[in-house]
Order: sequence, then structure tokens, then C-alpha cells
Amino acid sequence: MKAPIQRVAFQGEHGAYSDEVIAHVWQGSAQSCPQRDFRAVIREVSTGSVEFGVLPIRNAIAGPVVESEAALAEADDLRVVREILFPIRNCLLALPGARLDTIRTVMSHPMAIAQCKRFFADHPALTPVPGYDTGGAARHVASGRSLTQAAIAGRAAAARYGLTIVLENIDDVPDNRTLFRIVTRKSF
Repeated sequence: MKAPIQRVAFQGEHGAYSDEVIAHVWQGSAQSCPQRDFRAVIREVSTGSVEFGVLPIRNAIAGPVVESEAALAEADDLRVVREILFPIRNCLLALPGARLDTIRTVMSHPMAIAQCKRFFADHPALTPVPGYDTGGAARHVASGRSLTQAAIAGRAAAARYGLTIVLENIDDVPDNRTLFRIVTRKSF
């Protein structure tokens, strides 16, 4: 008998790094359930709407994910069942046909933007635009149909939304990683 599919909440949209963590950990045996913010992830787990939640806690470059840590600290009915240090490989994604010299704005989660400060210093014509997550930024660029917009996200977001990787590995350090915690209800 096949095991039931686990439902796993994460902050952001499909293609976000948390979504990649779900695919890596569950190897296709989980349904990823996007949430608008970290408190919504906690709420979904606490109410039993999902079995697990994935939360980014600390990035090697940008430091703590304060909103995620705060949401988890307020959840006294959850327990951490696993921690995973996941490699982050930020890429500059755009519509097919866009080039670095056509791009003017770059959208992403503030943590991803903070991981690419050198990239922005080296490319002062590019304006960073904070968004609510990497996957959502990629989706926004894909739906915008403008060669002047780009997103910082991973390869999975590029594949999901049909975007071209203009530049790979634009992180400030080559060994960029984020610590993620997987949580569930204490009674689960």
C-alpha cells in the first residue's frame, strides 16, 4: 500500500527555495501548499490543515529570517522534526530575449536581494524591488511580459515559469546556504 501524500506548508509561491526544500526532503511524496506569510504556515500546521511546515531560519550571507523566527517562537504547539542546510544558488531570471543590458528592475524577497549586494554594486543600473518571495517574483516577471524586468530566484523557478537564466550564482559568496526547519504539531 502506498503511503499517503503529506501536505507541507511554506511561505511563498511554487518555485521558492522553501518549495525546493520540500521537493528535496519528500522526493515527490508531498504536496507543497503555498502560504502568503510565515504566520500562515504556522497556522496551517497548528490547525492540522497540513502535516508539516517548512521555515527558513538563517542564511549564511543575510543572517536570520526574523519574521520566520518570530512566527515559530510564538507557536508553542509545534515541534521541530528536522533541520536542513540547503544550498542557495541565486540566479538572475528574465523572459526569453531579455539581456543584462535590457533589464532595469530586479524583484525578489528582501533576503535574496540581501544575498546579492555585490551583484547590485557591480550593476548600478539595476534597481532592486522587494517582493514577498522568490517564486512569486519569478511568476510576476513571467506574467509581466517586459524585457526590462527580472527576478532573483533559483533554477526551479526558472523552469516552472519559463524564464531564462541570464546570470547564475549571483550570490555574494559561492557557498550560500540557508538553514530550514521542518515543523509539525506536537501531537502529530
